[in-house]
Amino acid sequence: MTRESKTERRTTLWRLRRAAGAVALLLFSDPAAAADIKVGGYAKLDLIYSDRIAGGGGSKVAEFAGGASAVPVASDVDAKHGDAMVNARESRFNLTTTGESEGVKLKGFIEADFVTNEGSAYVSNSRGLRLRHAYGQATMGNGVFVLGGQYWSNFQNNEQFYNTVDFNGPAGQLYNRAPQLRVGWKGGGVTATVSTEQSAVLTPDGSIPAVLAQSPALPMFTGKVHYAVSGFSVQAAVAYTQNRATTDRVDAFGGQFGVEVPVPLGKPVTLQAYVSYLDGVNHLANGDFGDAAVVGTEVKNIRTTGGYAGATAQVAKKTAVSGYYGRREAARAVVSTGEDKLQESVHVNVVQKLWGGLEAGLEYQYGRRQQFDGQSGEMNRVQGAMWFYF
Repeated sequence: MTRESKTERRTTLWRLRRAAGAVALLLFSDPAAAADIKVGGYAKLDLIYSDRIAGGGGSKVAEFAGGASAVPVASDVDAKHGDAMVNARESRFNLTTTGESEGVKLKGFIEADFVTNEGSAYVSNSRGLRLRHAYGQATMGNGVFVLGGQYWSNFQNNEQFYNTVDFNGPAGQLYNRAPQLRVGWKGGGVTATVSTEQSAVLTPDGSIPAVLAQSPALPMFTGKVHYAVSGFSVQAAVAYTQNRATTDRVDAFGGQFGVEVPVPLGKPVTLQAYVSYLDGVNHLANGDFGDAAVVGTEVKNIRTTGGYAGATAQVAKKTAVSGYYGRREAARAVVSTGEDKLQESVHVNVVQKLWGGLEAGLEYQYGRRQQFDGQSGEMNRVQGAMWFYF
């Protein structure tokens, strides 16, 4: 290494330390409380081949992330081609600060990635940065804690996350981040939380309807209980808000239940299953279905039932094999055309740890989508990936 490159490296490290210190000062009002600062994340390369163009080529995120909601229907002639993609946009980085002040444990966390519709796949430095998480948390000695900022929705079953190579994950999942104020208690393997969160209303085509946006919905109110001991985990949650138009309002709510069970079969195996019922709050399930639509002057909620089941087997010290089946189905049609009735998916993958923070994975994905107007489509995808964790 040349003297100039050593100097550049020292300058870069110095700048990173200064930036980390500045973020710590923002996260904690008492600078002395920020006792530890950690930078983490990963660089990820995806190599993807699909026999149809996910999202019909109309969305860069849908084409990359895939998923059952992005499966083009058979009549979409623009999507009847194979689609190859080499991408690094899922790469992410985060900053964690921890400390203690007057017996209260403090934590701040910020994370960003590049999974946006901005930029071009053919121009370097073209992916837009987006905020994933940004929150601060204070935990008292009696187990009571307060969290404020943007984080996974309290309704989500993120304590029992699936293991897929692709970014989207199985159909029927819960997946939502929201600005929120959360209060909870943890002790004896039990965590109980309540939250007030930013809500949203999506129409079946994924847009925010102006007539609903003019009269914003209430915040989302949620409650969840989670119990975990010796690898066994069970949790349940409820959510409530209102979807409102100018002259009408309807209650919107959801409930979910999930379980994760370790099974001793010679090699460690973990089974996962979860189900949910959503009435007008489908944005909590990755926005794969709409929340509501205005029909005349009335707000009509879209009701869905969904979930997934799967397993991960640690077949060798550094090798894990996972498989999932997911499904979400709407109870009735709200609009006449273009509304999904059913989405389902299958994921099967193997992930191999290599050296240090380097991992490689290979996955087969199948997705199917059916609409109330009779249109349907299928898509097969093979995805390879490499992660370098730092």
